[in-house]
Amino acid sequence: MMMGASLQPTFNAPPPMSSGPPPEPSYFDNFVSSIFGSSAPSQPQAQGQAQPQAQPPAQPVQTPVKTPVKTPVQLPKISLSLDSIKTQMVSSQQFDGCWDETAIRAILGNSTQAALDANTNSNPKLWLTALGIAILELKCQSLKSNWDIVANKAKTFMSKFLLTQEKMEKDKIAPFVNQLIDKAQEVLRNLNI
Repeated sequence: MMMGASLQPTFNAPPPMSSGPPPEPSYFDNFVSSIFGSSAPSQPQAQGQAQPQAQPPAQPVQTPVKTPVKTPVQLPKISLSLDSIKTQMVSSQQFDGCWDETAIRAILGNSTQAALDANTNSNPKLWLTALGIAILELKCQSLKSNWDIVANKAKTFMSKFLLTQEKMEKDKIAPFVNQLIDKAQEVLRNLNI
């Protein structure tokens, strides 16, 4: 480092402005002026050129404000292929054999709540499982060899649940399970599922 050297920054001044005639307006300047009118002060005209007529300022166009009307949104019915339904139902079955509401909602979409509300006298877990079996039986009958074991596992879950949780007599379990599945099928048919 040199002693006594100045470390002051140096700035270059901008070039001086020319005092010649103003530049010609560009295409963009003309375009903007034609739309919005000229807001720049008028430039002195060279001799022999006509002065442009002063135009009154443009009046803003007032458009009526429309308030949005809220209409209920009708969601389209979910249309899944048979293979998609089968895959969704097989992959979403719980370890113990039941299905939860998320799995059923993925298949039934907008109709889920109506199907859930149709349960009048059984445990929600049993009803969801009955709906799961009914979906497979109604929608994927042609693929039954692919999901039959899954449905049997679900029926086993329902039987064990009724025996252990609901303390139902063994001889009443199978008819009750079949009635619940039949009711689920009827509900789904009525909902055009």
